[in-house]
Amino acid sequence: MKKNYLMSAAVALAIGFVATSCSKETNLYDEAAAQKLAQYEAKFVQNFGQIDSKQTWGFGESSRAAVTRSMSSNANEWYTKVNVPKPVGTEVLDEKEVVMNYFATTKLSKGVSVNWSDYFIQEVGCSEYGPNMNFLHGGKSAEENDHIENFNAGGDVKMKEVYTSNTDKYSDEIAFVVNGGTAFFSYHNSLDAETYSNYVIIPGEQIDERLAGWYYLGFDFEAHGQDADKQIEADGYYNDWVVRICPGIYTDAQRVIAEDLGTIGDFDFNDVVFDAHFEWDHTVITIQAAGGTLPLKVAGVEVHEALQVGKTDMVNTTVGQKRVPVAIVSVEGNFDYNINNIPVTVENNGAVDVLKAEAGKAPQKICVPTSYKWATERTNIKTAYPRFPLWVQDSNTNQDWYAEPVKGTVYE
Repeated sequence: MKKNYLMSAAVALAIGFVATSCSKETNLYDEAAAQKLAQYEAKFVQNFGQIDSKQTWGFGESSRAAVTRSMSSNANEWYTKVNVPKPVGTEVLDEKEVVMNYFATTKLSKGVSVNWSDYFIQEVGCSEYGPNMNFLHGGKSAEENDHIENFNAGGDVKMKEVYTSNTDKYSDEIAFVVNGGTAFFSYHNSLDAETYSNYVIIPGEQIDERLAGWYYLGFDFEAHGQDADKQIEADGYYNDWVVRICPGIYTDAQRVIAEDLGTIGDFDFNDVVFDAHFEWDHTVITIQAAGGTLPLKVAGVEVHEALQVGKTDMVNTTVGQKRVPVAIVSVEGNFDYNINNIPVTVENNGAVDVLKAEAGKAPQKICVPTSYKWATERTNIKTAYPRFPLWVQDSNTNQDWYAEPVKGTVYE
């Protein structure tokens, strides 16, 4: 039933403050910054003990993330660098049938939005109108909306081999978008040579709880040609072309956990959690969580805006709290392939703090592997990871302090 014929904080607090002379106001800012830094360092030592002078907080030379010199849509070149999603199939349920039935029988008024520069698209299915939807576009905006390679017609997507390891491979209808966007999708209609953006994005758990973690992009077909058989109105059912989309998570990335110096003393190190993967000309930053309520930027990207939440919202830090998809953003430059060079800045009371990790000093940020599970909101990092203080005091021991978190203290 279809159709009736889309820190040092002492220095950092002064950033952005321009003084025309050596005024008392400038000295007050410096004094306030110094006091805050001293308070932070004193409480850090009180919590975790004297800091090893050689402690570099995971940012040493050996911790530099792997560098990728090029990226291509060729699966042979990216399969070792990203977590490739499994084929749309029948491991838990008949995914294609369940998803297509949902879109065909559920009239949808709106969906959700995701913010990914790097992501996968996989074919799910289409209606009889699918073959007329001969190009799929996705991008950062209606103006930056590029054709996605290999997705040229619903029901007739080019097959591509995707390698999941050095020995295993499978064929799937899949494409990997690099340095693109998910803010706008559209399709080109071969019936009237027009482009339409009637689409929704639905989280998998809304369809079936067993599909949690996946996202499905569905299009509603329409045509407005001169001939009667080319005049088809959209009907509110987005089953005419359905694809599965998921974020591109890089396996060679590193993770940074940070304190924003807003509330000094909780030391949960989850005010921002982000991963970074380097290319020769840009860096892919994956924002995992925002446990702070201050405006905070990573490489100039405000994390709450990237996660598409309010500027004071805390997300992805406590079970039962608002949970949102990760944000993946691509920024220019490679920061000399060193994650410690990626600036993390926080606005607080009219000043700007630059979060730092200096050898032998109390850190505002720490570098960890992407397997690290961050502490829940207001859970001290030593409560979640009891060996953390031992590592603080002696950087040569307990280097795997994050390997065994205490049950119930970390975000999963």
